Amino acid sequence: MKYLKLAAIATCLAIGFSVVGQAAETKHGALTIASAWARPSIGKHGNSAAYMLIKNTGAADRLMAASTAQAGKVELHTHIQDGDIMRMRKIVGGVAIPAQGSLALKPGGHHVMIMKLKTPLLKGSMLPLSLTFEKAGTVTVNTTVSMQAVGTGHHGMKGHGHK
Repeated sequence: MKYLKLAAIATCLAIGFSVVGQAAETKHGALTIASAWARPSIGKHGNSAAYMLIKNTGAADRLMAASTAQAGKVELHTHIQDGDIMRMRKIVGGVAIPAQGSLALKPGGHHVMIMKLKTPLLKGSMLPLSLTFEKAGTVTVNTTVSMQAVGTGHHGMKGHGHK
């Protein structure tokens, strides 16, 4: 039995899943922020990206900004198709969270881009990330630093198309 548990952990690590637990859900008024995670950074002062699901049981709201004391710059980003190349672009004016709906920040879509890190983000650590909403105000979410699923792309690499 002990061998099977170790084998399962080794398999998870080999395919790129973290065995570290996810951050707990954070409730803030009508909003619930769930499954918050960020990629480990590469290099001494690399970049990262954070993802999460924001559920809204109230009136429509907007995610306007994000910040963390651990980075020099944090922006909301999205991916756009530019010919044959996917490029990241800063989102201006926030991202809508519909009434009684949700907003998924995920690889390949809307996400929080974390740049100019003051210290590396290491797998298994936690990153406090403050989210500012148009109506709900600001809430801090503890984000798990994790690899998540393989094949989702990686932020923090040079040449990712950001201008």
